[in-house]
Amino acid sequence: MNLKELSSKELSLYSKVISLKGTIESKINQLDKLGVFDEYQKILHEYAEQSDQLEALKRGLFITWIAASEPHFLTGISNIDKNSIEKLIESLNDKISKKETDYELDWMISYYSKFYFADDIVSKYPYVLKKLQEKIKLPNKIDKHEMTDRGQMGVYWNSLNESD
Repeated sequence: MNLKELSSKELSLYSKVISLKGTIESKINQLDKLGVFDEYQKILHEYAEQSDQLEALKRGLFITWIAASEPHFLTGISNIDKNSIEKLIESLNDKISKKETDYELDWMISYYSKFYFADDIVSKYPYVLKKLQEKIKLPNKIDKHEMTDRGQMGVYWNSLNESD
């Protein structure tokens, strides 16, 4: 799948997640029956496989972070594959070592570092460890248009913007 298809798939899954009603347990059961958790595994795998592309890397890292930071009944993401996470972190380490990141990825990584961020895997990658030490402020305003069609990552970053 290409990035546009992955974004559409994510947004479709996320719309299912936010439409669910009931208790936390009920939502988890519904997500499981709808196959949302499994589909997110596949999406993360695709991003990991395409992580030589900066955009795929950003989205995969976001999924990795949000899965550890937010309850799975709110995101639809659960028990993500360690091999995919490892591939993403390895790609990130490579990009950092070659100075192939951009400002957006840098501030995203800085933001994620305030929370749990694949600590068990990250410890093996020196460039990632160093990057996580950097403190880069979020932009004053995140361009809503820039975050369009970027899957759940775009939804999340746009939710931090003040209402326009």
